[in-house]
Amino acid sequence: MTVHEIAEAERLLEKVGTWSETELEELPRFYRERAERYRKLRKHGDPEQL
Repeated sequence: MTVHEIAEAERLLEKVGTWSETELEELPRFYRERAERYRKLRKHGDPEQL
């Protein structure tokens, strides 16, 4: 991964962190599950698991 790709991923993860539950429910299943996992890990988990 390049520095640019990492920076873009971080921006996207920050954006996901601000989405409402309704917005998450509208996502396709795969993306919804990943977004929910990210939010859960960010709130309670180990940052290394992100």
